[in-house]
Amino acid sequence: MLIGRTQELKLLESAWKEEGLGTLVLYGGRRVGKTALVREFLAGRRAVFFTALESSLVQNLHNLHHAMVLSGLFTEEETGDLTDFDRTLAALFHKACGEHVVLVFDDYPLLARSFPDISRLLTGFVTEYRSRARLLLLVCGSSLSWMEKQLAQDGTLADLGARVLKLRPLDFLTLHRHFHRYSLQDAARTYGIIGGTPQYLSWLSQEQSLKENVQQHVLTPGSQLFEEPGHLLQQEIREAAMYNAVLSAMATGARRLSDIAAGAGLDTSACTLYLNRLMTLDFVARELPLGEPKNRRKTIYRIKYPLFRFWYRYIPQTISLLAAGRTEEVWERIVQDEPVYMQRIFADICRQWLQTSPLVGSGATVGPWWGRDEQTKERVFVDLVAAEATGDETANKPGDASVGACVWDRPAQASDLQTLQRRARLLPFAGRRLFLFSARGFAPDCRALADALRKEERSLVTLVDFAEMTKPFS
Repeated sequence: MLIGRTQELKLLESAWKEEGLGTLVLYGGRRVGKTALVREFLAGRRAVFFTALESSLVQNLHNLHHAMVLSGLFTEEETGDLTDFDRTLAALFHKACGEHVVLVFDDYPLLARSFPDISRLLTGFVTEYRSRARLLLLVCGSSLSWMEKQLAQDGTLADLGARVLKLRPLDFLTLHRHFHRYSLQDAARTYGIIGGTPQYLSWLSQEQSLKENVQQHVLTPGSQLFEEPGHLLQQEIREAAMYNAVLSAMATGARRLSDIAAGAGLDTSACTLYLNRLMTLDFVARELPLGEPKNRRKTIYRIKYPLFRFWYRYIPQTISLLAAGRTEEVWERIVQDEPVYMQRIFADICRQWLQTSPLVGSGATVGPWWGRDEQTKERVFVDLVAAEATGDETANKPGDASVGACVWDRPAQASDLQTLQRRARLLPFAGRRLFLFSARGFAPDCRALADALRKEERSLVTLVDFAEMTKPFS
């Protein structure tokens, strides 16, 4: 089942319509929907769809021949004479000289592992047939670090001259359109627990409530989403114990290296090694305050995918209860913790809205900011900053920024807007437009303060209700 992906399909269609031979590299994390997207695109088209296996060169060549026969473009007799990849690719590219064909190499890193010369060979055929063949070559893979390394300037895929499409998890609005029977808040909770990975979402039923879906698919030992984080980690890492400890420390609130190390029971040098490996695997991201790219002392880390955040926050601590079938007790703990957990999820949703809003300059960089208030000496965290590229960097003059705060669990108060005002002054930007987001509306005193601020010269204040965020920009 394909969920969303309208823009991605348009890109594939554009590549298909190119004259001559086109190449496109499609990659993204596991379960993100690469195969479903390609299958949707291939409907009604002549195509050879080959999925590589973690097997021998001979086995993969045999499977490619089988895919060629299944496509209807080749007979078994024709493939029987193709004794190596060189002859096989020659036959495929030659076939595209007579008709428009798609050639898909799925799980390409596995093929390259069994046949390291495959990229060099493909590049040679692409160069030879570029003006003669009507072929769209799709190279697909899930190993993010491997694919990005091969796409780098000196990588083996760089010479293909391919378009590159990195498939990312779905954003919240796409999920909300799919889970249209859920309330806006329950759709946000679904996003906070499951994330935007299409395969995970396909396992849920809109006929069930959010609670029923989570209890059945996430909180039941042996269920698909209960087992998923452990399976993904074990596919990449042989000894996962300390990685589990690092992820648990992060999921329960540790962000700085020293705090993560303490929570995991490691010294900071060892913890750095684990974090670097998790970043290579795309499970963890390193962040710096927006506008301070060189301030390494302020580095924090976050778990990238909501399912991992949720799982490592709640499952390790309640595993005995879940094994005993006491799922209801665990659910109640999750509900009690929701204001803390969903605060960051709601900020992620607001960030997605701000990135596409016409109220923010095109090309703005959006992210959080954190630092110290030198007057109060307290640590300050700002949910969202959208930095516009209007500053004069040569003169060392800051540009403008939009600054946002997000309130999930109650109507936003005047005090929330006042806090946002105060914190915005700490940021290293010139002009500042204020955005206050609320999932549950705004108290009268908040609206009154916003009106008063708007009347002040050069005060730009926007109150953004959650329901408004789901509507198209006018």
